[in-house]
Amino acid sequence: MEGETDFKFRHVLVPGIFGFTLGMLATLVNIGPNPMQVALLLAILLSPAIAHLTKTPLGWEHSLGVAIICLLEAVLWFAGISYFNTAMILIVWLWMCSSWWRLELPPFRVGVWHGFGLSFSTLAGGLLTFGLLQ
Repeated sequence: MEGETDFKFRHVLVPGIFGFTLGMLATLVNIGPNPMQVALLLAILLSPAIAHLTKTPLGWEHSLGVAIICLLEAVLWFAGISYFNTAMILIVWLWMCSSWWRLELPPFRVGVWHGFGLSFSTLAGGLLTFGLLQ
């Protein structure tokens, strides 16, 4: 696999930075009853841009992978913040980041990987922004 370090950074940093930024913006603007749900829905809409930046083949498969994880996380946000939708998302994403970069993944699985990264990093961006504004 060419440029393993580049590959790892692309698939970890790009979704992380996107999600962190979306979490910050959603918290600043404070749209809707829960800004995290808005940030996750925006992440689904921006999934083609994420696929382009990570050099993942563009198509509906990547967006579907992102959408499944982000919609599941947005539904979990109705229950409020809990260990399940914060710590478990982080643990699964860290496992993916440590092992999935070695595999040849189809666009759907890359989208799932990106979805977990977006789900956790939107929370991190939102919490940091909320903490700074308090």
